[in-house]
Amino acid sequence: MKKTLKKAIIFTIIGLVLGVYFREFTKWNGFVEDGALIGPTSLSFMHTHTLTLGTVMTLLFGTILNQQGLGLQSLGKRWVFYEIGVYLTVLMMFIRGNIQVLNINLSNALDASISGLAGLSHIILGVSFILILLKLYKTAEH
Repeated sequence: MKKTLKKAIIFTIIGLVLGVYFREFTKWNGFVEDGALIGPTSLSFMHTHTLTLGTVMTLLFGTILNQQGLGLQSLGKRWVFYEIGVYLTVLMMFIRGNIQVLNINLSNALDASISGLAGLSHIILGVSFILILLKLYKTAEH
């Protein structure tokens, strides 16, 4: 359970840092007017995605597995891919959000590449999430 808590702490720290980054970066770049965002940005979702998909789900999965006498390592590659999916999803939000705040014009190919990687990260996340749930279901049967 200690390894699970360490992972949850790491996700929490990353999520909180990204929340501060979002708030300060938008302020520094004049993307905030009268305390409110001028427009939507992907940066605003990094904080909650990291805390929910990272911290909360790590604790939830870890607790369920702990009740069975197991740890996150028992999920094997499913967990590795889940973590990759979370980190890649947040990274693509970071990249897209910075581009939005800085109002950078991208070529169609680069814009499509960013969207494609974001989509791929969500697919990795979704598939690994389902595989983890199926594994948890199997361990609960025994």
